[in-house]
Amino acid sequence: MNRIIPENNEIASPIPASSTEPILESGHEAANILLRNSSFFLGADTIIKILSFIFNVYVVRQLGDERFGFYSAALAYAGIFSIIGDLGMTQYATREIARGRHKADDLFWNLVILRLMLAVVATTLITLSAHYIAGYNLQMVFGIFLVCIGFFFYAFSGPVEIVLSGKERIDYISIMTIIGQLGFVVFGTLVLVGGISFHGLIVATYIAVPVSALFGVRYIKRLNLATLKFKITPGIWASIIKHSLPFALITFTLVAATDLDTVLLSLWRSPHEVGWYKAAYNLVFKLLFIRGALLTTLTPQMSRYYGVSSARVGKTFNASFKILWMFSLPIALGTSVLARPIITFLYTDE
Repeated sequence: MNRIIPENNEIASPIPASSTEPILESGHEAANILLRNSSFFLGADTIIKILSFIFNVYVVRQLGDERFGFYSAALAYAGIFSIIGDLGMTQYATREIARGRHKADDLFWNLVILRLMLAVVATTLITLSAHYIAGYNLQMVFGIFLVCIGFFFYAFSGPVEIVLSGKERIDYISIMTIIGQLGFVVFGTLVLVGGISFHGLIVATYIAVPVSALFGVRYIKRLNLATLKFKITPGIWASIIKHSLPFALITFTLVAATDLDTVLLSLWRSPHEVGWYKAAYNLVFKLLFIRGALLTTLTPQMSRYYGVSSARVGKTFNASFKILWMFSLPIALGTSVLARPIITFLYTDE
């Protein structure tokens, strides 16, 4: 393989970069990596989507439209402002590790500590704003608070996934996701069978996160991707946040595009109507697993290509764009035509 000289100068990273020039794999190797990661992620995501789909129907039927409306609104409200707990560090750190391949240990514990501190800020601001600004009742505020508690679990789990993603081991992230989803389904079912309120279902969403995170740590060490020895450098925290903020803005707009409508609906309409809306809305997004698989696997790969080979970036982008269109158009048309019979069959007794 030939060494490729970068085409432009990069913005300085807060972590000293490796002196080794970036090396790109051959086109065949790149395709194999993309195929491996996409296949694992797509396979795992398909399993998750099937489980999630069946469980979502069960949740709607068990909670009823009103409680499902409360549950959906709590997740959406906390979800919109969840970027406060990350500030775009996930995307930034993934890019840095993918490009350098020697920065995982330098970044890992700094990310964990930063995210823990931001989790405190996010939980405080989101909970207080839900009560004093949005004017939600105490039942909803408590639900939103419980969603925010999950930020502390993901403060450790998130950096584990960042290391695996930056090292292009999406296959192990897929297994982590399956573990988390299985835990949610098992504990969520116990909550619903036990007749516990939607608050218990919120807790069930992150109860298996520590287990999946420990699985990820095990394979990071087994594959020698990083040692994960405790090491923090407070002097780089401000720089990490500064370089992450552009990603935070992008992430916020994407999350707002999917959750803002639910929040606004919860402020102006009844919980019943929120439940009806979200049941149909979730159904559509369960079908977007192919898009998610492709976009997730492309992130670390294209991060390495950027600034090194513009031709490789363009070729990969064009191919992925065509694949997305090929799958998205039939899904969009099919769900539009069959929406009424599908909703009637799944969520009513008719």
